[in-house]
Amino acid sequence: MWALRSTEGSNPSLSVRTGSVRRRFALYNLRVASPLSKSQVERLGERLVALDQPAGADLQLLQELLLSRSSALEVAIARVRDHLQLAPTSRIKNTGTILEKLRRNEGSGLKSMQDLAGMRIVGTFDRGGQDDVVHSVCRMFAGEPRGPKVIDRRVAPMHGYAAVHVIVFPGDAPIEIQIRTAW
Repeated sequence: MWALRSTEGSNPSLSVRTGSVRRRFALYNLRVASPLSKSQVERLGERLVALDQPAGADLQLLQELLLSRSSALEVAIARVRDHLQLAPTSRIKNTGTILEKLRRNEGSGLKSMQDLAGMRIVGTFDRGGQDDVVHSVCRMFAGEPRGPKVIDRRVAPMHGYAAVHVIVFPGDAPIEIQIRTAW
């Protein structure tokens, strides 16, 4: 909770409540600045796998990129928790996994990796309930510079994986939200 100073004649509890609302509004409207342009991200991906051991400076740039995605992930988690009353799990992809994926694609694709930061919502809902959550998430992020993108892996499972992925763009940074049933 915010520690706000009470001014003479003001209501401290109102100030705290207002501070909480302001904090939430600021969090929802955060614009996450990427440390790199899309072309710089793509070139970074190519450099990361060009040598057996990536250069320290390139690993530092990757960490800065992941930090910016982490900030966007915080925004997305706050919205999901507040609006849907759900408690998603989340993660930032680790450097080793990123390098493995880049090597499979010969270095290309870092700029299009939409799962550098992600969250998972697992519910005891049926398929209809899963669809309801997907639609709610899409409405929640529809006002961003880029609209949500839905990838329904239930239709075409990949390696036995059959969830719905919604890619959202808080602050124009892609965040993958996996929505799946508990069964």
